[in-house]
Amino acid sequence: MQAENYDTGGQGLAYNVTSVNGTGNAYRADGVDLEPTSDTGGGYNLGWTGSGQWFRYTVDVATAGQYTLTARVAAPSAVTGALHLASATGANLTGAVNIPATGDWQAWTNVTATLTLPAGRQVLTLAEDTGGWNLNSLQFAPGGTTPPPTPTNIAAGRPTSESSHTQVYASSNTTDGNQGSYWESANNAFPQWVQVDLGSSRAANKVVLQLPASWGARNQTLTLTASADGSTFTTVTASSAYTFSPSSNNTVTITFAATTQRYWRATFTANTGWPAGQLSEFQVWSA
Repeated sequence: MQAENYDTGGQGLAYNVTSVNGTGNAYRADGVDLEPTSDTGGGYNLGWTGSGQWFRYTVDVATAGQYTLTARVAAPSAVTGALHLASATGANLTGAVNIPATGDWQAWTNVTATLTLPAGRQVLTLAEDTGGWNLNSLQFAPGGTTPPPTPTNIAAGRPTSESSHTQVYASSNTTDGNQGSYWESANNAFPQWVQVDLGSSRAANKVVLQLPASWGARNQTLTLTASADGSTFTTVTASSAYTFSPSSNNTVTITFAATTQRYWRATFTANTGWPAGQLSEFQVWSA
């Protein structure tokens, strides 16, 4: 798919540009941001890229599936987050595509990305997220590698339970997304625990624990355990003292080999700042 063969229809329909440049009117009447290219095969390339600009292309996809996109690009300097391809609904299909420095506007190289397309006629939008590069062509080849899913906090908003709490400081505060609210166990009664139920067994490899950001530093000794059925718990990380410090936003990150569990429990046995277990956020991150 040659970059100069964007759809017809003009500004706001086939493309969006902040200024009309180029000398490609011999190829097409609008010649928007087109210039002759020295790349193999000749013809024209798309240039004068800039943040917020876009061009649309109508393509016929013979078979639904995963494709490797190869973009033929040139850039005097490296560009991070240069572009992405979007569907007709605006969904980002490729994620951000970076372009390495090629040294000149007409020094060409290939960059690749993976996307999934349904069969049939598709309208794809080439979004220029950061300027400073030229584009000669886009090529689609069947196959590709599915990028790993973005890790998420799978404990957000999930039900919780506890060994005890004092006053209004219940365990539900640990999954409400508010670092200012917190769980506090009964005083002077270690050990105490707080637990989150993911609803089903999910793979995770990181737990993030927080206290309110404004609190002073303290060490809490705790053990992290997990269970698939809520009855039999296995130790994920052995008992250890963790430092919650305002200098690190009162945040502790515990990483471990990925394990698939439904219930996650933190059991507290000591706290240098208060004679109880305390926690404002109990985050479990997907592997």
